[in-house]
Amino acid sequence: MDTLLKLTLLQLPKIGRQTARAIIGFSKPEIKSTEDLWETLLEAHQANRRIPLPEKNVLEKAHGQAREIMEMAEKKHVKIISETDDAYPQRYHTIQDKPLVLFVKGNLKALNSEHALAVIGTRGPSNFGIKAGDKLTKYFVEAGCTIVSGLAIGCDTVAHNACLKNKGITVAVLAGGVDQIYPKQNGYLVEKILDHDGTILSEYAMGTLPRHNYFVERDRLQSGLSDAICIVETAVKGGTMHTFRFATEQGRLTSVLQHPVDKLNEKSMGNQYLIEQKKAIPLGNKEDILRFIEKVKSHRVKSMVQGENKQIKLGF
Repeated sequence: MDTLLKLTLLQLPKIGRQTARAIIGFSKPEIKSTEDLWETLLEAHQANRRIPLPEKNVLEKAHGQAREIMEMAEKKHVKIISETDDAYPQRYHTIQDKPLVLFVKGNLKALNSEHALAVIGTRGPSNFGIKAGDKLTKYFVEAGCTIVSGLAIGCDTVAHNACLKNKGITVAVLAGGVDQIYPKQNGYLVEKILDHDGTILSEYAMGTLPRHNYFVERDRLQSGLSDAICIVETAVKGGTMHTFRFATEQGRLTSVLQHPVDKLNEKSMGNQYLIEQKKAIPLGNKEDILRFIEKVKSHRVKSMVQGENKQIKLGF
């Protein structure tokens, strides 16, 4: 199924990413038109009555909306790629809930870097966290890692800026459309990323505003795009813990900055928890960091088994 028809599915009422993927599981290789797509929808609906069957006029309307999205993307120099495209991140083939389509601006090659590492953390880091995050990122860049983060204020911004300062490549994964920069104050940072051969990407179409649940969904894409994650600072119940959970499920390496005793603070309690529970590799000095980098370079995520599309549980 081509990208236009996948986009069409996503414009249909009551059909989200996972339902669309289940429907695609019923499609035949020769599907090329909305009529073919409707036949696929009918077959999927007959097999599972929870999958909605739209009226044909609703399907045609969705097809028109999908065309408009593609036209808008072309005008804004945004590439739309799906899993059958060469530019699609190969690491996403190793996660269960991979994105159906991606909207990408910038350097497509950065999506498949040899080594990629997500540097993440709280939106309100301590002064120690800011300085340490900058230094950690510097080491990762010098080791040849592409830096992935989420463009949020705080640790994400530190990671992106440190990467650029050290002449590295960075990818920002957004929780809204690539034309809906959040927070707005980081619009300048997006320009810097794109000017220095970096990339911004989203699984949401242009014009889509960020929502609370989109940030959690975005978190799985940060870890999924990486071989490993490094948490600079997080509270025990911080949003960063979503990315940690996804990284663990996806088989990514996990590490956290280990604060000296005199630098412990409320924002680093999540770090301490993960270290005490032996759930992440502590990075307390340069030797720890260099050993972790070697682990990252030798780490290879495992591919999902064939046929996983049909194994995804629908959230009805």
